[in-house]
Amino acid sequence: MQPGARTQAARLPGKPRRGKPNAVRDADWNDSIASMLLSTANFWRRSGNAYYRELFGISITEVAILTVLQRRAPLTLNAIADHCGVDKTQMSREVKDLVERKLVRQNKSLRHGSELEISLDKDGQRLCARLKPATAARFKTLLESLTPREVDQLDGLLQRLLGNARSMAQGENASRKPQQVR
Repeated sequence: MQPGARTQAARLPGKPRRGKPNAVRDADWNDSIASMLLSTANFWRRSGNAYYRELFGISITEVAILTVLQRRAPLTLNAIADHCGVDKTQMSREVKDLVERKLVRQNKSLRHGSELEISLDKDGQRLCARLKPATAARFKTLLESLTPREVDQLDGLLQRLLGNARSMAQGENASRKPQQVR
């Protein structure tokens, strides 16, 4: 049997599938969703890098760091990396660059022993104020083809997917090995 033939045979011709898709049974569906999420994120990142570099001289990752610090500072390097979904090594380089440019500062943590806590510097605070309208304009363009209800639904779905992805990255699903599709 060819890949996908089992899925095709299970459906009656002309009858749409109802209910939730089965990721194991419908590998093509699963691959398509993953591909669309990755492609969307990659296009968003590439266009964001060009946009923010032209306007502010910073990368989209640096925008993410500054934004999370504006909302939640002080944070450790690990916490920033977790919030941004970037590995600690890359985050360390990014934060070091922001420190050198005096957009963020590092102080010894009173709560976390020898770790450093990172927060916005004055220039970082000023830059964040300028980033808000530019970021709002980008989001408006990205979401302009969706209704407000669709935007709310998308937000809820992405929050759940992000939670699932974080759980998978932390190994919480390590005991559940994926079944092979035949």
